[in-house]
Amino acid sequence: MIIFFVSAALCSTDFSIRPRADGALKSSLTCPKIGAKQQLNQVLHGLPNILGRKATKTCTSCGNICLIYIQVSSDIRLFNEYVLLKEKNMLLTIQQESKRQCVQMPSPERIKKVNRSMQRLDGVVKEREDALRLLQTGQEKGRPGEWRRNVFGKMFWYRFREHPVPWYMNKIYKRKRFYTPLFVAPYTRISLEKHLRSKMRRERKEKQNQKKLSVMFSKKTAQI
Repeated sequence: MIIFFVSAALCSTDFSIRPRADGALKSSLTCPKIGAKQQLNQVLHGLPNILGRKATKTCTSCGNICLIYIQVSSDIRLFNEYVLLKEKNMLLTIQQESKRQCVQMPSPERIKKVNRSMQRLDGVVKEREDALRLLQTGQEKGRPGEWRRNVFGKMFWYRFREHPVPWYMNKIYKRKRFYTPLFVAPYTRISLEKHLRSKMRRERKEKQNQKKLSVMFSKKTAQI
């Protein structure tokens, strides 16, 4: 059971608000018992009534990340897949319809809020999976691998995968070279020197800009 703090608009979203005869507002999307196609049709029919507004009420509130840590991972996945993803799809539909009709989208910041909530939920689930994997297998990443060098002397993360034959019988794998020849070592040193030189050049330029700003503006708060 999902115990997230969701506003009352969860079961009656306000994406398609239709005015009643008595002046009250009624949402055309009730609880998610009807089909997805019927819900989409109701949203599209109700779009002309909300397009052009400056602000509307948002559906979810997952702003406090401390409230997410007390939930179960399965509930977090359900909330992320069924609630936030549905709201994001509706918001993108409203945004596209607003562009087509050349009117202002009501509360465009809701898309950023939904994306931020989804990122926080994914971060919590990933953190729990990484901690469980470290306890069980000791692997830092979900797919095992190791750091290797290529023929140009560059380090890269090689991810392991299954092969139908052993490595010494695999012709494609044996054509790959996971080592650096000796004649590449001088060029690796030159590449490192070039990287350090460009880094020092950027830092020197940043210091010069700070000096110019401190001369132009006497206040200490003058920053780029």
